[in-house]
Amino acid sequence: MSIVTYLWINEHDHFETKVYEYTFIPINENYVYKWELPNNRLLVPTYLCNNPFNHGQLLVFCDLYHTENDTITLDSNNLKQALLRFINYDENCEVVQGHDSNLEESIYQEHTRLCNIANLEIIACEDSYRFNTLNKMYEKIWISRYILYTLCSIHSVFVNFTDLTYIHKGTPIDMGSSMNHEKTLDNMLNDMCI
Repeated sequence: MSIVTYLWINEHDHFETKVYEYTFIPINENYVYKWELPNNRLLVPTYLCNNPFNHGQLLVFCDLYHTENDTITLDSNNLKQALLRFINYDENCEVVQGHDSNLEESIYQEHTRLCNIANLEIIACEDSYRFNTLNKMYEKIWISRYILYTLCSIHSVFVNFTDLTYIHKGTPIDMGSSMNHEKTLDNMLNDMCI
């Protein structure tokens, strides 16, 4: 048996979770069931990892869809395709996630440890963290945010996510070009802030 926590961003741009008990251990997101929720909502699993808050359990990030009759529509707050188009579908990169709370060293060290449990290796400091990604960038951004958000809630600390920077193959985006790519990425993804 296995306990799987479904994680998604709801219609109000908040984290939401729901737990399901499996009679087997899913080996990846393709083995995790889609879940129909009340009010014509459907969760479609996109990334499975270890649950850093519950040893021996799993965490699955899901895209939220709305169903009506035979129509299935991705929730409007999902910016995965916009992000992938912006980076020209190159997910072999580094992501730097800023936040506006200067965290105590013990919190960002714990964030690093918990992310590692979730198969996401990050380098954290008091006002940001960075990680490399080969694929599933969108999901990893949200999972790393969920972990930090939950950790800060446990410690009664408020955290607001700020700058999100994409660094192509170890080289920062050319800031001398006519378009400020970092700023564009921030503006495009400002709805991704919790």
